[in-house]
Amino acid sequence: MKPQFRIKENVNGKFEVYYVEKVKTFLGIRTKEVLKPYVTWSGLDEIYAFNTIEAAITHLKAEVILQTERL
Repeated sequence: MKPQFRIKENVNGKFEVYYVEKVKTFLGIRTKEVLKPYVTWSGLDEIYAFNTIEAAITHLKAEVILQTERL
């Protein structure tokens, strides 16, 4: 299964990048999506907010390439 990502606009009009994790619910019958912060401030668990959606997409692509090169 390919990893999935979501870019959401926050209340300040900036864009945040999340990883979509599928979690099985009660008895494994259904799954629900849980959003985990993907692009965060260096060393912190706080999500980084981009000014434009284009900047968020560009940084997401770079981060995915960086993470796959480490494997």
